[in-house]
Amino acid sequence: MDKLLAYFGSHPSVAGGNGCATCIGKLAIFDESYLATTRLPLVAPYSKFTYTWHLMSNSRRGKKVQLIGGSHVSIPTAAKNRDEAWKLSEHLVSDESIKTLFDGCGFLLATRPLLENPDSMIDPKRYPGLDWHFSSVKEADETRSYAACPITNVVGAAWDEACGAVGHKQKTIDQALGDLQERCTNELASILKA
Repeated sequence: MDKLLAYFGSHPSVAGGNGCATCIGKLAIFDESYLATTRLPLVAPYSKFTYTWHLMSNSRRGKKVQLIGGSHVSIPTAAKNRDEAWKLSEHLVSDESIKTLFDGCGFLLATRPLLENPDSMIDPKRYPGLDWHFSSVKEADETRSYAACPITNVVGAAWDEACGAVGHKQKTIDQALGDLQERCTNELASILKA
């Protein structure tokens, strides 16, 4: 832990995962979904967190927006086993899978039955703040899902590289963001072309 603290305490581009930023006390605000309530206590067991509505622009001040979903199963049109892939995706959102994933590692898939009656499948009080997220879905003015992105992993890797390059003074912010944009644009174009 001392090595981790020393590294992140001196590293100028600590923008990485919520776990690392939290455990060393560098995280002031983290705009995340209900999944943060199951992750944060594991990586920062002695920290206290407050859960509230997402930040809004001045023109939308007072709007209560909650993000749900965000886990996707992509089945390419050219996949050889599309029927089996579809069966797997159906199983992943079954009550049995939801209970198993939650009990095993705290992961949740926001299905309609779970959101409507969480107590019937899991214990929302197991993680502090999780019960707030379930009630917030009912109170929200708007609920939204994350858009499925076919290049999520590439974007994440490019972002980490950009932050590191700027943090280590290897690139300016404009250079790093330009490289990130070019890499992501090229990756998306190659996927859409295929």
